[in-house]
Parts: sequence; C-alpha cells; structure tokens
Amino acid sequence: MNIRFTLLFAILLLLLAWACKKTEVDEEFEVDRSVIGEWYSSRGNLSEIMKEVDGVDSVFLVFRTDSTYYIETFGELYTTNRLVIKTYQGKYRYFASDFGDIHTISLDQSKPSVLALEGIFEVTTTSPPYTMHFEVLQVEPFVNLYPPTPEGGFGSSDGGSFQNRNIQKYVKIKNLE
Repeated sequence: MNIRFTLLFAILLLLLAWACKKTEVDEEFEVDRSVIGEWYSSRGNLSEIMKEVDGVDSVFLVFRTDSTYYIETFGELYTTNRLVIKTYQGKYRYFASDFGDIHTISLDQSKPSVLALEGIFEVTTTSPPYTMHFEVLQVEPFVNLYPPTPEGGFGSSDGGSFQNRNIQKYVKIKNLE
C-alpha cells in the first residue's frame, strides 16, 4: 500500500509541476504592462474617423490591472448638446508579436452594447510623456471589416483601405501600477 501511495503522490507532484510550468510559458505571450494606466487623446492625436464620423473631440481611456477598460468620448456627436459624453467598458486582452513593439489587443465591450473589437497598439516609453498608437476595428458582430495586424503595421485596417484615418494617438496621464 505504501508503495502505491508514494507512486501516486509522485505522479501528482509531477502533474502539478507540469501545470505550473505550462502557466509560466503561457505568461510569456503577454507584453509588458505599459498599456495599463489612464490615457488621453484630443485634437491632432484623434483619428480622422473619430473626428469626422463620430464627432468626437477628445477621448479618455483607462486600462486597469484587472483586465478591464473604460472609455469616455467627448464631443458634439451631431446633436444640439454642446458636449455629449459616451462611455464604453469591458474587458481587454493583449499579446506580444514578433513585429517590433506593435502588439495585438482585443476589447470585449459589455456596455453600452455588447461587441468585440480587435487591433494593434504600440506604447513608447523612451521618455515621458509616454505615448500609445492604437488602431482597432469592430469584429463582432461582423461588419465586413478586418482589423489591423502587427504584420501589416499601423494603417492596415481593412487591408489598408482606411490608410492612416483609423490611428489614434494617446498620451499617458497616469500610471495605475
């Protein structure tokens, strides 16, 4: 009986060690946590699409350590109100790529409506203020557009048809770590 118990215990320890090692490997796919924080974009840093199509004049974006995000957009949004604020929130995931400092990000929006966005981002941390280039497109529900990829680089939204009109630049205003 003792030999069986010892053998079973050894097998359990090996399985536990393998599971822990697998988790360590999975973590290698995450990029550095420089995306976490509060970000702001306005004026010339706004994408042309946000300005022209959505009527946005500034954006406040927060990526939290618990993998949630929060976005507030400000602007007239083609209404009679001088300033309309829209808020969006959900969960995000990001993954490292083999294409320099450009990484993949997905946003699973839960409010005000459920949808998914995918795209790319690049954080520059050489000297303050830190900046982030950000380009995403809606992928669910499918709207017949394809997100940018690290391989294609910035401006690759929908195979390049958007050119640089979908690239947003943010300035980091607060670190949350």
